[in-house]
Amino acid sequence: MAVSELATGRGKGGSKSTAIGALLASAFLSLMSIDAVAADEPFPAEGGIAINNGNVYVNSGVVSFSTSVGLNMISSSGAGGSNIINTGTVIGTKGLYINPTEGGSSGTISSIDSIANIGGTIASTGSNPAIEINNATLTGSVSNTGLIQTQSAAGIALYVVNSNIITNITNTPGAIIGGAITNNVGSSISGISYGINAGNSTIAGSISNAGMIQATSTTLGIPGVGISLVNSTLSESIINTADATIVGGSRGVAIALEGSTIGGGIANAGAITAGNTGIAVSNSGLIVGNISNSGLIQGSGGSGFGVALGSSSLGGSIVNAAGGTISGGATNGVGVRLNASTIAGSITNAGTIAARTGIYIDATSAIQNGITNTGLISASGSVAINNAGTISAAGQALAVSSGTVIGGISNAGLIQASTSSGLYISSSSVGGSLTNASGASVVGAAFGVDISSSTIAGGISNAGLIWASTSSGLYISSSSVGGSLTNASGASVVGAAF
Repeated sequence: MAVSELATGRGKGGSKSTAIGALLASAFLSLMSIDAVAADEPFPAEGGIAINNGNVYVNSGVVSFSTSVGLNMISSSGAGGSNIINTGTVIGTKGLYINPTEGGSSGTISSIDSIANIGGTIASTGSNPAIEINNATLTGSVSNTGLIQTQSAAGIALYVVNSNIITNITNTPGAIIGGAITNNVGSSISGISYGINAGNSTIAGSISNAGMIQATSTTLGIPGVGISLVNSTLSESIINTADATIVGGSRGVAIALEGSTIGGGIANAGAITAGNTGIAVSNSGLIVGNISNSGLIQGSGGSGFGVALGSSSLGGSIVNAAGGTISGGATNGVGVRLNASTIAGSITNAGTIAARTGIYIDATSAIQNGITNTGLISASGSVAINNAGTISAAGQALAVSSGTVIGGISNAGLIQASTSSGLYISSSSVGGSLTNASGASVVGAAFGVDISSSTIAGGISNAGLIWASTSSGLYISSSSVGGSLTNASGASVVGAAF
């Protein structure tokens, strides 16, 4: 196994660190169990380093070029894959550039085993990527315990185009990726446990996917998470474009945020799918913006969740656009589930939300700007919208307008509108019953419950309070109710006129 020292006084400001490099290389080789032999390559002219497959390239000094690429991997020979280890500093117009199809290359890069930035810095001087993997295959992983950074606010820290990363991307505690992570069309980032994994880390940009990011685990106890952020910060958004996929394992999660903050939102026009949960936010996680979907977000298992918030906050709204689907399992799953969580905005559906229960809000959760459905909320069970928490809004708190609810609407908490109706159903159909449980309240200014030009397949049952401050508590106009109107003993329907 050959070890090439990339910085031993040859780059601008370089310092000799042969012993450190050799020790790191030895440790890394032991860890990776690499078995390949190739001759050493000399350090070539500025900005150009030829890969000899099977080599281990170690930089523990400084490689700094202001007008060219720091490490430019454009050709190869020999057998096996190469490993790149950096514990020093690599700076260039692109820090590390890997492209076997670049003009003037003398061969093709069959594969690179791994890229390890161990407490070092890989940076670009402008808006170009700090690391670009272009038309290449990485059979191992990209691991970072240091700094990968682009100096432009709009720059990309790690850019993958027409390439495959077969293991994963890992950003370990205290490490920083100072720019976006971009996976382009035709490219894939794939691991068994994780596709992208950041723990106690900072990513100063977005994670943008136009290809595939996946974790393939099917084994209980192995996470199988497509994108995992644990106690970390992503300054911008996660973006999954049309035809792109973020996939978790059959028991896993596609996007998991645990104790982490996203400064933007999650925008999906492709597919975000896993066996357990499509998007899971837990343990005081925070998404400052929206979760917006015009594609598919799915927890495909029988008890799977489409979107699940647990002890977390969403500063914006969940917006499911026309043509979008958020789905959970048909056996015991939930499309959108809130547990001890708060949505500062609303849930707005113009597409499809489907599961055993379409939307579930527990007793310690709140939606501060209501639920509006102009699409389809479908339950394989008897209840499509199940609220035990608080749904509030200045306008209608829970509105179904020119929409369809397959299943019933059940309230065991508070549905409250300060200027309009608490529950508003207009030109719509509800396939089950409307139920207000004992101790629950539906409160509005105009009406408590307002049903017009609609069909309720079941009945209307009240064991709590339905109340309006300026008009009728319960108002039904040009509508049909298939079951009974029941007001239980001790229950109240109160209005200014009733």
